[in-house]
Order: sequence, then C-alpha cells, then structure tokens
Amino acid sequence: MKYIAPISLYCSIGLFLVSLGLPAFSNGREEFLGAFCLFFGWLGLLFVLSDAMVVSWFANPLLLLAWITSIVAWFVFLSNSPRGGAAVVVWVKLSLAFSALAVVFSASFILFKGVEFNFHGGMDTIHRLPGYWLWLSSTIVMFAGNGIALAFTDLTGKKSAMNQIAHSDQTIHSDQAAHSDQTAHSNRTIQFNVKFNRL
Repeated sequence: MKYIAPISLYCSIGLFLVSLGLPAFSNGREEFLGAFCLFFGWLGLLFVLSDAMVVSWFANPLLLLAWITSIVAWFVFLSNSPRGGAAVVVWVKLSLAFSALAVVFSASFILFKGVEFNFHGGMDTIHRLPGYWLWLSSTIVMFAGNGIALAFTDLTGKKSAMNQIAHSDQTIHSDQAAHSDQTAHSNRTIQFNVKFNRL
C-alpha cells in the first residue's frame, strides 16, 4: 500500500495527460485529439452527436473519482490513526469500484464501429489511434493498482490481527505462569509456617 497506491496513481494520471495531446481516433478524414474528446464528448448528451463518444466519455469523471478516493486512502494510511486500517480499506474499495467502471466505459468505445458527427444520420468509420489506447491504459493501470493495494491492505490487516491474537495469548500465558508461581510460593510459605509452629 505504501508504494503501490501512489505509483499506480501517478502512472494513471501521466498516461491520461499524455493521451490528451495525442490523436484518439479518426473518422477517415480527420483526426481528433484526446483533449477534444474530453472537452466536447459530453456534448453528445445535448445534441446526440455520437453514442460512442457519449458512453465512453463517462469514463473520465469515473476515473477522476478513482483518483480522488485513492488520494484520500493514501492520506488516511499516512495518518496512522487507530481506526485508519478499516478506513483505508473502505476508500481503496471505492477507488477500485470507480476505476473498474472507468475501464468498462472506456473499453466500450471498442464496441462501436462508427461515429456520428452530423444531424443527417451519417456514420463515419472509427479508426482508434494511440491517444485512445493510452487513455484506456490509464484506467486499467488505476484498476490494477487498486486491486493490488486492496489485496496488500487486507493481507497486512490479517497479519496485524494474527499478531495481536498471538500477543494476547502470550500475555495470558505469562499471567497464568506468574499466578502459578505466586500460588506455589504461597503454598510453600504456608507449609513452612505450619512446620515451624509444630516445632
């Protein structure tokens, strides 16, 4: 968790930023940058420009939520709060859920064969370019990082719980042994006093 979460977060953000400056797809006549898809893809909600762009565009806010929840989990982890372990798991699970949905929505663009840019019902064939694959990779990296971080957090939590149980058992055994020694010493003292009184 200490290194996995920030590394996956930084890699995801880095891939996303690089994808904005590269062409994401073309319709056979012109290429469209990732930044264009980010800033104008949501317009399909108003004008129904392209079902492909509208559905896939929702991966962006989901990925943003995955980043935010991952950052919150990281700060909670660093706080070393007594209840921080459970809170970290909750935030990592939220980030995992958001990143999983981001992967689904971003990958949905692969299913679309054409994209519509006019109001006459004409469809242009989609040619996916490096910008899109980097954008998709950013969601996958975030999802994978969250999955590994969650597994590591659960494993650490289980080890911590087992160590606490073992420590408790050792304390109980130590107390029992100390009590047995005290009882034995008391019995020897009583026996000595009885013998002394008889003399």
